Amino acid sequence: MSDKRGFTLIELLVVIAIIAILAAILFPVFAQVREKARSISCLSNEKQIGLALTEYVQDYDEHFAAGVNGYGGGSGWAGQLYPYVKSTGVFHCPDDTTIIGGNPSSYALNNNVVINPSYTGCTGTLGSRTLSTLNAPAITVMIFEVAGSSNYDVSTEDSPVGSPGSTLTGCGGSPAGDGLGQPTYGLPAISGYTATGGTLTIATGYMGGVVASDIQGGYATYNNQPNGRHQQGANYVFADGHAKWLRPSTVSPGLNAFNTTDPANPTNGGNPTAVGTSGTFNGASPVATFSFT
Repeated sequence: MSDKRGFTLIELLVVIAIIAILAAILFPVFAQVREKARSISCLSNEKQIGLALTEYVQDYDEHFAAGVNGYGGGSGWAGQLYPYVKSTGVFHCPDDTTIIGGNPSSYALNNNVVINPSYTGCTGTLGSRTLSTLNAPAITVMIFEVAGSSNYDVSTEDSPVGSPGSTLTGCGGSPAGDGLGQPTYGLPAISGYTATGGTLTIATGYMGGVVASDIQGGYATYNNQPNGRHQQGANYVFADGHAKWLRPSTVSPGLNAFNTTDPANPTNGGNPTAVGTSGTFNGASPVATFSFT
């Protein structure tokens, strides 16, 4: 007679319960690890863009890329940096799920870099600030994260075959803005190209100086991630070429400050200004600002 015995139903249920508990504990950890990996990959992409930005500045007498938007909006900057990167994938953040077609950019240019010209059409390199005119390049935001950029190719700044129109006609596809989304100089909140019916939005989280009333009042065009695309924050490229993850509360968006010591002014006559590079932001020196002054 065999003395072997199988598991009882109670024992099997206990084992299943233990496995379920372990799964409930570990799955969120695995999800966080995957998200961290995507965030790091996104930051790596931005570091490469930062290197391309530095090389471009060296080649163009310290002038930053300014896009091909004749109104001064900054759209089309990615096409100017593409020859230094030679990879459309670098301009795509792995966490950006809003792309519909083509090879668009998940990142936008701080259009405070653009010197607003008279309209010249969508040809040639437009006026831009130079590195030597920046008061503090290491804390001046140059590139920030956006969502909804679709249906064009950063390698040409043109629409793929079959999509509506040419972005060259529309002054470049890759987006630009001042970090608040407030229309300036008659431009849309964030200039750039989207698929038909699409909307460009800011994916950094609600950056410092922005409150609910501002958003409801039309100052900001944020997506549905108030804390940022990457675990309570987002990645940025700075004017000196380095890239860094920051919480949105540490970044001051808006138009260029009038003086280096100016505080952030989110209600500056409908044209909010960022904190000056030597100003006080949230009771301390600014960690990051969209201002060059």
